[in-house]
Amino acid sequence: MDLTSRLNIRFRRSSRFLPGILGLLPVIIAIAAILPATVMAQEPELQPTPAITWQVYDEPDYGFTLEYPTGWTPEITLENKWRPEYVIKRRISFTDMGHSRIDLDIWTSQKETDLRQWLAAYQTNLAVFGSESGTVIQPNARLAHLPAIILTTEQSQPIVVAIVSDGRQIFRFRYLAGRNVGTNEIFTHILSTFHLKTVALTKKEPAFAFPPNFAFPTDVPIQIVDQTCGSLPPDQQENVYLCGLAGNCTWWAAYKRADIGMTTWGNAADWLATARSEGYDVCRTTEAGCNPIAGATAWYDATAANPAGHVAHIEAAGPLSVSEMDYYKTKTDINYPAGAPSVWLGQDEPMNGQPDGYIFGHPGDPVALFEQKGFLPGNTLHFNHPGQYNVPDSINDQVSSVSVGEGWAVKLYEHADQTGSCMLVDHNVRDLPAIGNGVSSVELFYGVCPAWGSCGYYTGTDALTTDPLPTAGVCRGADSALMSELKVTLSQP
Repeated sequence: MDLTSRLNIRFRRSSRFLPGILGLLPVIIAIAAILPATVMAQEPELQPTPAITWQVYDEPDYGFTLEYPTGWTPEITLENKWRPEYVIKRRISFTDMGHSRIDLDIWTSQKETDLRQWLAAYQTNLAVFGSESGTVIQPNARLAHLPAIILTTEQSQPIVVAIVSDGRQIFRFRYLAGRNVGTNEIFTHILSTFHLKTVALTKKEPAFAFPPNFAFPTDVPIQIVDQTCGSLPPDQQENVYLCGLAGNCTWWAAYKRADIGMTTWGNAADWLATARSEGYDVCRTTEAGCNPIAGATAWYDATAANPAGHVAHIEAAGPLSVSEMDYYKTKTDINYPAGAPSVWLGQDEPMNGQPDGYIFGHPGDPVALFEQKGFLPGNTLHFNHPGQYNVPDSINDQVSSVSVGEGWAVKLYEHADQTGSCMLVDHNVRDLPAIGNGVSSVELFYGVCPAWGSCGYYTGTDALTTDPLPTAGVCRGADSALMSELKVTLSQP
């Protein structure tokens, strides 16, 4: 029934309201005419997706350019300038204001830089492809006019990987697929505009091409960001590992190690090799001197029963006490409410066995003093130039580990101004022996091996034996004239 009909009925029922109704009629009609237009005006209009604008990233050190979205931020998030060739030399991360991130890892090598040779030499040891590391992978795509590899790794979260070599360096692009709408297209554009200045352009082959039948993953779960895993305390940093109702060992280990950051190391079985490729200090328990340190990560290799491996957080080292998630399914943890993920804190059990290795912190470059053992987070003092320095109060007499990059050597002194007992160190030491009452001053050298004089020389080693050995320090090199002299251990005060 329209408005006029309703007014007519009302008029027949009560004529005494006629003057008021007639007076209101024009107003009512006007409102009725305006109302639809008003409603229409309040409906949001569909806005077209804004076009992405691009800007050029020019990297002079490694000779390449690429285009990335305006509004994204490029940042060097990993630098291993003084480390041996088998570790990532530099990681450049491209991030937006949210949680999209595309990483570019760069290796350099004096031996194996052809892509096929490099894969044969590094793929298994460094878990280049995460859980794909045990398979033989051949180039299947093109990138920067060169043969390349592009694939999706089979991890708890799909990581799209693209790798190419210019004959001097290896470039690896990685990104956690499906995290934000549009990032697939951005990743594709970055790859298609990646240009190596050392490579001559050719029209015979395309500059960029995906493998045949390649498709980005779909239906990727959204990651936990600033949320909790069950009823655990809030996670202040982004955790790229899924948690789930039963918890997850990699989620817990990453949650307990804020220094690991946003990077993903794949399944637990891959953590030791991948962490090492990024410059973290690691060791296998089959090596002499490989001992647990509180705050580090315990690593368990893959087995037939558990091909994904396992990781746990070391709460105490003597005796070994770990906290872990998603392993002891039948245990009830009194520290967490009912329904929380399976987290168990206690002495190491035969059910789990002894760890197969440990993952410590990331040593500083070129020389750094650490308050914590194993280069773990805490008060840290970094040095970049040779010379003599006093140690500030924040870490004075509290140095527990020291990192020394290739070509560097450092004398550690008991007292200020390079006095008291001292020790010469030319390599990483994750558990520093006592020097009197601690370290209060240092003297740094680069490119030369100083005479040890009255200082002791620490002959202990944190080098790996199962994996390729790190390059020896300058004092321990075969061409060092002082090698015959450096036979003592630590001089007694």
